[in-house]
Amino acid sequence: FGVALATALMTAFYTFRAYYRTFWGELRMPAGAHPHEPWVITLPLIVLAIGAVAVGIVAEPFTHWFSNFLTKSPHLIQAGGGQNVEHDLNWPLIIANSLAAFIGLGLAHYLYKVRPGAAEKVADAARTPYYLSLNKLYVDEIYTLLFVQPLALVAGIGRLIEAVVDDVVRLIATIPRYLAEVIRPLQNGLVQWYALSMVMGVAVFVGYLVLFAR
Repeated sequence: FGVALATALMTAFYTFRAYYRTFWGELRMPAGAHPHEPWVITLPLIVLAIGAVAVGIVAEPFTHWFSNFLTKSPHLIQAGGGQNVEHDLNWPLIIANSLAAFIGLGLAHYLYKVRPGAAEKVADAARTPYYLSLNKLYVDEIYTLLFVQPLALVAGIGRLIEAVVDDVVRLIATIPRYLAEVIRPLQNGLVQWYALSMVMGVAVFVGYLVLFAR
């Protein structure tokens, strides 16, 4: 519940922070520039904006058409052996989240429209929390240090093993094959070749005895 409230507050704050920094304050473009887009861009944005603001009120809690759209879900739950528990709309939750959103909106309105320089003063007064949030609490750096770099090291070792060990294994398997290719002509089935090989072997043996065996 607390996480939901904090999320609603922060979402409203940074959304309207972006709004005020974009559409309010000093002009950040040349004086003669025309920033407006054609209607093919503007019209869909208007439709999306109306839907974003009004669709929640239309769907819940007055008409319940979205809830009725999901009426098959209880039947699926019961078919799977589960139990469907009926409950009313949680008004305290809706009110609390709405208040949190309005608080975030109010903070953004005050810091970026009413007092445009107040945000910098808050950042100077709370440097450590500001820089922690500015760097996203260093979540990316910690994640990289604890997970990305070790896994990259393991992957590098795996590539080394594949390049060295696998090649050595393939080399060991290749040597007998090449030796077989060299020796295979000696086993050609010709008796004359076998006789010649035997005579040559005897000649080599006798020559060795004559020259070295003294």
